[in-house]
Amino acid sequence: GALAALQGSTDCVLTMAKKYNSRRELLTNGLKKIKGISIVPPKGAFYAFPQLPGGCPNSLEFCERALDEVGLAVVPGIAFGEDRCIRISCAASSQVISEGLQRLEECISRFQ
Repeated sequence: GALAALQGSTDCVLTMAKKYNSRRELLTNGLKKIKGISIVPPKGAFYAFPQLPGGCPNSLEFCERALDEVGLAVVPGIAFGEDRCIRISCAASSQVISEGLQRLEECISRFQ
């Protein structure tokens, strides 16, 4: 099986990489449009790590409120050493990413 994987076609890997790149771009571009968000575009990761705008609570409280108030699940940045950021996965469908961006914008607007 391992030999077949090494010698076989990599077309499926290229297709998958294109999908993830497209989703990462969708997420990054959507984050850039949200007022107050700062983002360094990820170059190859399956997540983005945007900085929340001023006026938002710490990352843990923000994530708890995002889940409770708008049904958005994001990860507190404090777990990665930065309490002003949140971690958002792009390993979801484009539709889920787009809906998540809308929910994130709605949640952030409640703090401004």
